[in-house]
Amino acid sequence: MKYTAVKCVDCESILYQQDFQEEQVVATCWCGNVKMGTVVIEDSIYPWYVTVQYSADRPEIYETETREEQPEQWTSSLPRVTGSGFIGIPNP
Repeated sequence: MKYTAVKCVDCESILYQQDFQEEQVVATCWCGNVKMGTVVIEDSIYPWYVTVQYSADRPEIYETETREEQPEQWTSSLPRVTGSGFIGIPNP
């Protein structure tokens, strides 16, 4: 399986497109630079899209065959926020 990874270049935390479900609003990287979420577009051929938004430095977006382990403090306390931005990654 290939994973679509979005890596913050500031704090190096990684968010994976496959972790997002239609009902998840937005999650952020550890430092708050990168925000990912979902949006539903009416009449789209895809049921929903994963969105990527950044405030300062553009994240690296790439595909990988393996998931990188995140330090536990990142995965257990990633900040959750609401909002929207739009770089659409179709989620078929």
